[in-house]
Amino acid sequence: MRGADVHEVIEWAERERGERTYTLYVCVRAEGLGLVRLAGTDPTGRDA
Repeated sequence: MRGADVHEVIEWAERERGERTYTLYVCVRAEGLGLVRLAGTDPTGRDA
């Protein structure tokens, strides 16, 4: 998604998810590329 701030993306995800879960990540450059979870449920984590 481009041209939206993080709050708009979270609002969109909440509206569209229905009964599903979602995870919102941002890609960061720090000693290579990495992902930072901003919102939602990590389906592979303890909070799944």
